[in-house]
Amino acid sequence: MIEEEIDTALAVCSDPVYQQAFKLPKFRNLLIEYVLQRVHGSYILIGDRGSLRFQLKFPYRSLELRLHVEQQVYQGMEQLIQEYQSWLSAQGAVGGRRMGDRELSVS
Repeated sequence: MIEEEIDTALAVCSDPVYQQAFKLPKFRNLLIEYVLQRVHGSYILIGDRGSLRFQLKFPYRSLELRLHVEQQVYQGMEQLIQEYQSWLSAQGAVGGRRMGDRELSVS
């Protein structure tokens, strides 16, 4: 469901910075982790950090859960773009916008 909500958010977002940034697998995984950390108890993680797989603990059609995940996706997108501005610039995903300056440390 998280990946679905990310795809939906990107489909309605016309900002190319977001489109390019979240096409990068490492950056997309950061967003998934961001959301998972904020929807406590909703998912069971399976596997390791390199392959983020998870299962829902609650019904997929839970409107409350979907709305919460959607809210966290949008907040995470904005926060990550701001925090990793310089790393994204180096990757060619961001140009000209000055927000934050945190370096990406995901290997």
